[in-house]
Amino acid sequence: MRFALLGNHPDGLAFAQALCATGRHELAIVQGTEPPGFAPSARANPDLEEVLAAPDIKTVIVAGALSVRAEQLRRALQSEHDVLCVHPCSEKPDAAYEAALIRDETGRRLLPLLPDALHPAYRRLRELVGDERIGFRTADGPFRLLNWEWWTKGTVEPEQFDLAWSVLRFLGGEIVEVSGLAAAVEIQNTLPVAVSGVFEKGGLFEGTLLPSAYEERLRLTIHGDFAVAILDGPEADGSAKLCWRGLGTDWREESWPATNRWQALIEIVTSEDDVSDKLSWEDEVRCLELADGLRRSVEKRRTSGLEYQEISEEVGSKGTLTLIGCAMIWLMLFIFMLSIWVPWLRWAIVPLIAGFLLLVGLNRLGRGKPE
Repeated sequence: MRFALLGNHPDGLAFAQALCATGRHELAIVQGTEPPGFAPSARANPDLEEVLAAPDIKTVIVAGALSVRAEQLRRALQSEHDVLCVHPCSEKPDAAYEAALIRDETGRRLLPLLPDALHPAYRRLRELVGDERIGFRTADGPFRLLNWEWWTKGTVEPEQFDLAWSVLRFLGGEIVEVSGLAAAVEIQNTLPVAVSGVFEKGGLFEGTLLPSAYEERLRLTIHGDFAVAILDGPEADGSAKLCWRGLGTDWREESWPATNRWQALIEIVTSEDDVSDKLSWEDEVRCLELADGLRRSVEKRRTSGLEYQEISEEVGSKGTLTLIGCAMIWLMLFIFMLSIWVPWLRWAIVPLIAGFLLLVGLNRLGRGKPE
C-alpha cells in the first residue's frame, strides 16, 4: 500500500513509521513537512490538492496542525481516499460529524488513530469483567466503580488526556454523564483535573490527571461486588501488569512485555474485513463529545460552602412567613371585595395585620435567642 502523510503530528509520524517498518507499505508523498528519515524515497509536495490527486495513493494520514486538521480531513475524504486521522480531528465534534457524512457519501474507510484501547491488557481486563463467574457484575451494571489515575512528572496536553475516553468506553460501554473539576476555569497542562461520570449500562467512573507529580503512575482499578482488578500501565514501551482477585480466588498476576502500540492498529487498518467492532469513527466522535462535555463542566462549575443546618432553618422560617404573608394579601383583597356590600368587614383587616406583625416579631426573637 502506498500512502501519503499530511503534516508532522507525532502520532502521524509514528504510525507512518510503523507501517513502513512492516516492509509491505510505502510512504510515497508528504505534505507540510520534510520526508522523514525512515522513508528517504518519499517526495515532498507543498500543494495539498496535487497530493490528493496523485493516482497511486490509496490511503492518506491526516496529521497536520490542529488549526488545519479539519480542512485536511475534509479534502482527503472528498478526494475519495481511505483516511486515517490523528486524534483529535478538531477542537469540537462538528468536524467529526461532517467527516462521517462525507464518508457515507464516498463509501471510503475512515478511522481515527486511537490505538490505546487496543492494548491486549485492556482486552484481557474486559474479558475478566464480562465473566460472570469472577464476580465483577453487580445488580446495576458490569461493575461498581472504575478508578483511573494518571500521574506524570511533566506536563500533559489536554488532547493527551482525551485519549482516556476510548479506554473507558472500551471497558464500560457508553458514557451518559460526565463532570469535571480543575484548579482553574479551564483545563491546563500543568494543573490537576478530576473527572467523574456514569456508564449507560451502570457503574461509575472517576479519574485523576496529575501533572508535575513526584512520580509517574498510570493505574486503572475496577471494583465489582466480589472482585477487584488493578492494571499498572501500559507504560510508554507498551509493558503492563495486571493483578486481579475474583470470587473465591486468590490474587493472580498477568503481565505483558514491551510492545509496539501501533501493531494492533496496523492489523485493523490493513484488514479487508469489517473492523467496526474493534475501532470505528464513532470512537472519535464520542471522544470529542466527552472531551467537550468535560471542558464545559469545568468552565461552568459552581462551588460554594454552606452550613446546611443553619441555612435550612433560616430558609424554612422565611418560607413559612412568605406563605402566610401571601395568604393574608389574598384574604385582604377578598375582604375588600365583600366590603362593597358589607362595609363593616373592612375592620377585620386590622387584626390580620396585627397578627402578622406579631408573628414576624416572635420569629426574630426566636432566631436571636441564645442557645
